[in-house]
Amino acid sequence: WSVVGGYLVGPTANLTRANFAGRNLSSANLSSANLTGAVLTGASLNGANLSGATLTGVVSGGISGTPASLPPLWALIGGVLVGP
Repeated sequence: WSVVGGYLVGPTANLTRANFAGRNLSSANLSSANLTGAVLTGASLNGANLSGATLTGVVSGGISGTPASLPPLWALIGGVLVGP
């Protein structure tokens, strides 16, 4: 667990509508976290674990780095999270 931008970040965290624009989430363990409606524009996700995370309505673009894992059917394409 760690604090990023005033949010407590870790596995299963409820980060609904959290604003991580431009923040460094490299190597963060966000497995099974709820990121519904979160803003990840310009964030660094290098090595972040997003397996099982809920990404419904996430706002992205300009994301840097490659996450270690993403939820099934999700991909990072050109800095944008794309999924169902």
